[in-house]
Amino acid sequence: KGRIGVPLKAFRAMNLCPRCNIALDLIEVDGERVLMCRQCEGVMLRKLDHVMELSEEQLRNSPACETLFADHPEVDLDRPAPCPVCRQPMRRYIYSTDSGVAVDSCATGHGIWLDDGELAKIYDYIHGNAAIPEATRKEKVTEVLRGYGRKIR
Repeated sequence: KGRIGVPLKAFRAMNLCPRCNIALDLIEVDGERVLMCRQCEGVMLRKLDHVMELSEEQLRNSPACETLFADHPEVDLDRPAPCPVCRQPMRRYIYSTDSGVAVDSCATGHGIWLDDGELAKIYDYIHGNAAIPEATRKEKVTEVLRGYGRKIR
């Protein structure tokens, strides 16, 4: 297995974007392997909590900075998304019940697909309110990974 718990074979195989159906690029964000679509700028994250712990400057200087701005309105977000790794249908959830951000999660645990701009929305949701205690912020980060949130598909 690779450093992040996903078999390296899964990253070496042809992983296709669930929106564009083209091969995904393997990038690194602060040492974490991330699959990213160069066309629609969606990303597949194995561990969302690590990325949320980065400073805003680290995130903006990472290869994932292109996905921070929702600048691909042509992408059909209503179509069910298959997991880029196993191709099984992903489940769509509202990330934390009051965030308003819908994310797609692999039912077999390969990670979370974030469409263009959603990473920034979640980051702002978690870090945007300094009045939120640290323990609450960490709970919000892992909420979708534990299957909480409101399923919408």
